[in-house]
Amino acid sequence: MGLGDVRRVSLELSANPIPSLGLYVHVPFCRVRCPFCPFYVEIHRQQQVRPFLDALKRELCFYSEMTVFHNVPLATVYVGGGTPTTLTTTELRELLAWIQDGFSLAPDVEISIEAHPETVSENTLKELRIAGFNRLSLGIQSFDGSELNRLGGRILNQGPHATVVQSRDAGFQNINLDLMYGFPGHILDAWRYSLDKAIASSPEHLSCYAFTIEEGTHVYEEATKGHVSIPEDGLQLLLEGEATTRLSEYGYKRYEVSNFSQVGFECRHNMRY
Repeated sequence: MGLGDVRRVSLELSANPIPSLGLYVHVPFCRVRCPFCPFYVEIHRQQQVRPFLDALKRELCFYSEMTVFHNVPLATVYVGGGTPTTLTTTELRELLAWIQDGFSLAPDVEISIEAHPETVSENTLKELRIAGFNRLSLGIQSFDGSELNRLGGRILNQGPHATVVQSRDAGFQNINLDLMYGFPGHILDAWRYSLDKAIASSPEHLSCYAFTIEEGTHVYEEATKGHVSIPEDGLQLLLEGEATTRLSEYGYKRYEVSNFSQVGFECRHNMRY
């Protein structure tokens, strides 16, 4: 967004006051780039982190000093990526402190952070909860190791259920699990297995994403060469229907195309969109 755009938005908001704000912060770092990922990602290198954080602090200060945002509370904060938890807990606490210092927060503010299970531990989860994050989104994708290998090789050293247990012990009472379906070689029985494992972990929220081939990704290049098969619409519809039916049996309501939640645990940041 250019300065002219910022001024235009500021004038519009001044003329039409809003009751609350939602803030999204993109942390672009990952340990590896998943071949299907279409988002802006940089491989995590520690020497790049401080320049990024310094620039982010300047941008947060710029917006927090805009008169139009004064006394308008943040109702939701979402730290996504990338993999935000490639940053240290000290760096993430620092980021959240800048937000808390620059903006007013609603008493019941929802503060979400995305994480990959291999980038968190029992101690880091506790530190994140103490820092103020109160919603955790874990990028599981699949509960089957061979499927994870096909999706990009990010094998989990411990089962996802163990990470959920650690998250509960750390104090998180609002947990989302990301799952993916319809990728090459995916079958109904395997999808049922991941759904059942996810349900057994009792998350408050589940996101079920259909595998898509986005231009600019590695998997797109492989597909154009004929090395990767295009997802079959019929199979994806079958797997989508299975998720809707299975999750509804356990009290998960489908409130968006890819999102299911227990009553009262819809992602409020998503709902703002």
